[in-house]
Amino acid sequence: MKKWPDFFLIGAMKSGSTTLHECLGRHPDIFMSSPKEPGFFSRDDRFSRGRAWYQEHFTGALDTQLWGDSSTCYSRRHVYPETAARIYKVNPNAKFIYIVRDPVLRAYSHYKHRMSESIMCGRSVITFKDFLTIDKEVLKTGAYYYQIRPFFDVFGAENVYVCRFDDAIKQNREKLLEIFTFLGVNPESGCRIDVKKNNEAGTSLNNFYVRKSIDALRESPFTIQIARFMPKFIKRSAFLVLKSALMRSSSINRKVKNDQSSLSLLDQNEHEFLADYYRNDLIKFSELTGLDVSDWNSFKV
Repeated sequence: MKKWPDFFLIGAMKSGSTTLHECLGRHPDIFMSSPKEPGFFSRDDRFSRGRAWYQEHFTGALDTQLWGDSSTCYSRRHVYPETAARIYKVNPNAKFIYIVRDPVLRAYSHYKHRMSESIMCGRSVITFKDFLTIDKEVLKTGAYYYQIRPFFDVFGAENVYVCRFDDAIKQNREKLLEIFTFLGVNPESGCRIDVKKNNEAGTSLNNFYVRKSIDALRESPFTIQIARFMPKFIKRSAFLVLKSALMRSSSINRKVKNDQSSLSLLDQNEHEFLADYYRNDLIKFSELTGLDVSDWNSFKV
């Protein structure tokens, strides 16, 4: 059995890594970590569990397939500074994919993600301005040069592929062919990057309310009695039908819209602050990677 992954999808957080993870996993020559985000090489509590625990994320993978670990925490250097060195120690030939978006929009998406978590946990919602002050990760996570430089230094530029998410969407096939070629698998796989809003605030909240509704129904004495006499395949079918109906439920959609309306918008002052914060990092990031980001609003402000 193979010991370690061949490549890593390292972020950036809230930049489309979930979409790309799912797409890569559909290639017949690639097996992606399951579940996503093992975070083994960053988080000390997981790293201490050892290789056997980590390999469980690749159960079912073939040795002939490339193994890919998708963990956006690997590009949070300010929190986990040892990641690149730990990976190099077990696989000095590893490759890395880093997908990025306009850092101002990424920061605001980060805010919506955290506020969705607050709503689901019953905590209060704060403004985006306060979030930028309180959250210690949001700003540094979008400093792409700072985050990616250690991987260039340790593994070499030839082993790091950097892509803009907006380019991956607009030039779907071309970018995917580039990624497959970079990884060394057959590029003509027929896969596509599906444009989906994975992990967006509304999607997370919608799933949260659907789960709550299903859990409440499962705990109903009437449902418990009925379920006792139902074959498993019927239970499964009923669950899928119910979940699909609830996802389209107007009452749940109203709850989600109401929650989203409590979030503050990205205003001009915050936009200008973030653009100024990221400008020098973006210049160095563009020089390092050769990626043109001059059309990003954060770069032009």
